[in-house]
Amino acid sequence: MSDTKFIVFDLDETLLNNQRQVSDFTLSVLKELGHRGHKLVINTARSAPFQKQIFDIIRPDYSIVCGGAAILDGSGNMIYEMAIDEATASEFIRELYPISDNVCAEIGDVCYCTSLSPYRPNDVYHDFSLGVPRGNVQKILAASTDNESISLLVKSHGLRETIYHNGYWRRIGHPLATKEEGVRALLRITGGSAEDVIAFGDDHGDIAMLKEAALGVLMKNADPTLHSLCEHISEYTNDEDGVARFLKQLL
Repeated sequence: MSDTKFIVFDLDETLLNNQRQVSDFTLSVLKELGHRGHKLVINTARSAPFQKQIFDIIRPDYSIVCGGAAILDGSGNMIYEMAIDEATASEFIRELYPISDNVCAEIGDVCYCTSLSPYRPNDVYHDFSLGVPRGNVQKILAASTDNESISLLVKSHGLRETIYHNGYWRRIGHPLATKEEGVRALLRITGGSAEDVIAFGDDHGDIAMLKEAALGVLMKNADPTLHSLCEHISEYTNDEDGVARFLKQLL
């Protein structure tokens, strides 16, 4: 095990507080750890544009985005991608559109959605009944209560879905686009080791990443049903600087 750690953290409900911000205390701890040579790694289901504001504040060494579909270096350049090819994505969305309340597709630096949200001001409206914009798709988001039909559709196209804890939204991507595979890819690129990874998360999609890390920490505010799956639980919630407090005590 080396002295340099890869400190990997999810954003929403993990590093960010309930106002979706990085507190001054958390930022000061991360900057200190960066100055000491540790590698800061965002690992989020957010797209690259949607996490850019946080990226510009933290200035991480790497960002794993779209749930493992792409990796950006410290300058924001993509150094790895695991996307759904254009033909598969087009056919899948054509079948998904009629049974979903809302569909979003991340293509390049643009997120196309059938319904826009004030929380995502950079999204672009698109009517998927008219077809799908050209390009490989890093991530598809679908909102629906018809879980069984969508799960069968995902399986029939050989894709992978992650259902968020509210049960209404799901993230769909390439079968190898996962948070844990994103970390594995980053370690291959950098020559790092899983023995040097400290990871933090709060949701179902984070569990495998936490289990593979040398030290995986589930947030105190995570769904209680996940607590039995993880050896380490933070003493503080995301709104209490749980990640920063844990790191400050550990390192």
